Parts: sequence; structure tokens; C-alpha cells
Amino acid sequence: MRRADLIKELVDYFEFRNRFASAEYWGMAGSQRPKLFVEYYEKLSSSAKMQMADIITEGSIGRLEDLQAYTANTLDLEIDLCLRGFRTYFEGGLKEFEREFNDSGNLETWTTAADAKELPRDLAFKKDWHYALMLKNLLLILNSNNFRSTYDHLLTYARSRQFRKALAFSTKVLEERTAE
Repeated sequence: MRRADLIKELVDYFEFRNRFASAEYWGMAGSQRPKLFVEYYEKLSSSAKMQMADIITEGSIGRLEDLQAYTANTLDLEIDLCLRGFRTYFEGGLKEFEREFNDSGNLETWTTAADAKELPRDLAFKKDWHYALMLKNLLLILNSNNFRSTYDHLLTYARSRQFRKALAFSTKVLEERTAE
């Protein structure tokens, strides 16, 4: 598939359009909505899966202009796909995620980030501690060995008590899950 077509499919998913416009996934059933994308992703060829994984990774880091409005969504989708057994397709982005998580400027931003009443949208999400939390979760899922120093710093010095608690809890849960 062409890259532009894959990007369009991804935007359609985030916007509930075309093949992803299913009325059965609203309200309480909305948490099951990623199944629509998983069903689509499973049907892609291996090379198209790899290409889509690269696109999702670029979107998760905010490097793909077409997906900058969906930074949180792409990172969430990437984590979901990894947990559903597609991790190998995303391992190519590991170094980029480690760089993003361990960047000193990001570390300073996340250490001082306060609790927001509402999550920021677009690229502003990258300045919120929820982005750091999701990155750390992804790194743990991808079996990274290069996040502990930043994690320890955030766990000790992050301004937000809620962030520190979420870091510790999610790490415990994911470590138990990946040990199985």
C-alpha cells in the first residue's frame, strides 16, 4: 500500500470515518473500538504492517505532520497493538522512543509538569506528564533497557504526586504482565 493511503486509514480511524465508522463502538462499548483497527491491521501484508508501524511511531513522537493532531491517539494505539501481539513490528522505533524519553529537555519539562484539568491536544501533549508515562509504558513493553535512569529521576523528583503514583503503578502492572 502507498504510505499516503496508510496515513489516510489511520486518520479515518481516529476520526471514526469510512471502515472505522461503527455505531456499535460508542458509549460504554467505546473501549472495544481498537478492535476495529486490530482487525484492519491483521489483514495487512507483512510489509504494510511494518510500514503502518513506522507511520504510527512517527505519529507517536509527533514527527508526522498529518498525525500531529493525534499524538496521544497514535501512542495509545501503538501500546495497544504491542500488547495485542504486534510488538515486533514496532521494535524498529525503540531507539527513537528511548531518545525521546531520555531527552534532558523533556525530562525537565515532565519533572516540573503540574496536573492538568484537561489533557492537552496535538503536540502540546508531549509536554504533559501523561506523554512521559505512556512512553515509559511503551519502552517497558518493547523490553528497553534504556529508560530506568529517567524513570528513577521522575519517580523521585516529579512535581506531580499523581504522576509519581501512576509511574510506579503502571510499571508494576506491566512488569507482572510481561513476566507471564
